[in-house]
Amino acid sequence: YSGTANPPGNVNPNSFIGQSLSSISSSGLCLSLSENHKPVIITSSCSDVVSNGADSGPGSLRNALSCNDSNTIITIDQAITQITLNSQLVVSKNMTIQGFSNTQRPEIVTFASGININANRTLTLQNVDIKHIGNNTFNGAGTLNIVGITYGKQ
Repeated sequence: YSGTANPPGNVNPNSFIGQSLSSISSSGLCLSLSENHKPVIITSSCSDVVSNGADSGPGSLRNALSCNDSNTIITIDQAITQITLNSQLVVSKNMTIQGFSNTQRPEIVTFASGININANRTLTLQNVDIKHIGNNTFNGAGTLNIVGITYGKQ
């Protein structure tokens, strides 16, 4: 708890991401560090499951593509029916994006410049539908593989 409220209030651990223990300790939280503590930076976790349809942030497709290693299979949770990307999605690693099944395919809606696959990189789409609103759905010098059932919509 924060130790500053009366009664004490709750603290969201997500507010610690990117901070060191020293900076958290100096913020007035009830936290004590020993004299021989090691420096630690708190980072957010990375998941290979897309858990929301947001453009960015934890659980988003953009976050999963950026924080996972190359050749990861990113799976879109079966509860997600649509992902809306308001700005260009850049694929800078070899990745696979897959829907839950060939009958439960999420729709990825892209605006602006769509999806850019960098040179010498491959994006594999499996069991997802792509809907683009704008100029180019896919661009860049990379490779696009379509596996399973994937439809392009207008």
